[in-house]
Amino acid sequence: METQKRTPWRRWIVLVLMIAGFILGGIYVPVQPEITVAAEKLIEEPLTENFLGFAGPFYLVNTLPTLAVTIVLLLVIGFAANRSLKKSQQTDLVPTGIGNVMEAILEMLYNMTEGSAGTKWAKAIFPWFATIMIYVLFANLLKLIPGFESIGVIHHAHGEGHAIAELGGGWANILP
Repeated sequence: METQKRTPWRRWIVLVLMIAGFILGGIYVPVQPEITVAAEKLIEEPLTENFLGFAGPFYLVNTLPTLAVTIVLLLVIGFAANRSLKKSQQTDLVPTGIGNVMEAILEMLYNMTEGSAGTKWAKAIFPWFATIMIYVLFANLLKLIPGFESIGVIHHAHGEGHAIAELGGGWANILP
C-alpha cells in the first residue's frame, strides 16, 4: 500500500484566509438590509398607556390571540396525555392514543438532548429544551391551518406609496 504524504500547510492557508476575512469584514462592513415586520395592531388605541410601569403603551396585536390559543391547546393536549397515561398505568402499562404520541415525542427530544449535551447535563437541560421545542413546533403547525393568524384589519395606504431609495451611484434613476 502506498501512503499519501500529509499536507498540513492547507490547514494554515484556510486559517489565514478565515482570519483575513474576519478582519476585512470588520473594516469594510457590507450593506445589510434591515427587514422588519411589525405585528399588526387589531385595535388602534392601546390597552394600557404605561405597561408594567416602564414598557410604554401595550397594544392588542395579532400575535397575542395566537399565543393564547396555542397555550390553551397545549394545556388541553397535556391534560389528555396525562389522563391517557394514568389510564394505561392502571391496566397494562402500555400507553395508547395521545399518551403514546407524547411519549414518543418526549423520548425523541430527550435522546436529542442527551446526544448533544451528554448524559451528565441532559437531565438539567431537557425540561427547558423540550418546553421550547414543543411550543415552537405546535405554534408552527397551527399556522398551517387556513385562516389561523391571518385575520386582521385592512388599513388604507397613506400617500402615493414608497419612493425608490437611491442605492449607490443613482442607478435607480433609470427606472420608470
